[in-house]
Amino acid sequence: MDAAVADGCGVLSLSLGGGAADYAQCPGVLLHRQRSAWLLHDLNVAPWITTVGAGTLDRDFPAYVSLGNGKNYTGVSLYSGKAVNLCMPGTLTLEKVVGKIVICDRGVSARVQKGLVVRDTGDAGMVLSNTAANGQELVVDAHLLPAGGVGAKEGTTIKAYVASDPNPTATIVVAGTQVNVHPSPVVAVFSSRRPNMLTPQILKPDIIAPGVNILAV
Repeated sequence: MDAAVADGCGVLSLSLGGGAADYAQCPGVLLHRQRSAWLLHDLNVAPWITTVGAGTLDRDFPAYVSLGNGKNYTGVSLYSGKAVNLCMPGTLTLEKVVGKIVICDRGVSARVQKGLVVRDTGDAGMVLSNTAANGQELVVDAHLLPAGGVGAKEGTTIKAYVASDPNPTATIVVAGTQVNVHPSPVVAVFSSRRPNMLTPQILKPDIIAPGVNILAV
């Protein structure tokens, strides 16, 4: 942070998070002034702190999972190339999954890492399902194989279809970039999307700025 301020940076993006703690347990506000720039560091729960939440943009990257039973589910994906549980390394049985589309749950390991495990097992694609912890908010990823992320509700329905059909099939269709998406902006679920947990009368965040599904070079 000191190096950034020394270079003339006036605003830093610090992805600070974690569970709530009582105010008495907070380390307080650390203010550091150098070349007229202020750095702010806290647990992001204190009411006297101005917080900036991550907000969505007015664009989306839709992908569609079309099942063999005729049902279609909208998700997201950045993968647009040709084909080449938690899906942790060593958990997929080669004989059962090779050449197929595997549905994986979010959690524990990174989202793209799950796709790497699926790809290296020789699978054709992946459906990445949110769990209750993630709900319906989708984060677009540049996966390493044909893949689409879906919400928790869609994931539950897709799993039920797989369990009920003796020969389930699916197709992943990536639809590119869609602009002018509404409503937007929306505060991201992972970015204090609630009143202050210790003092409910205080709404957080104070302001939001683009912080979800940003494409950059």
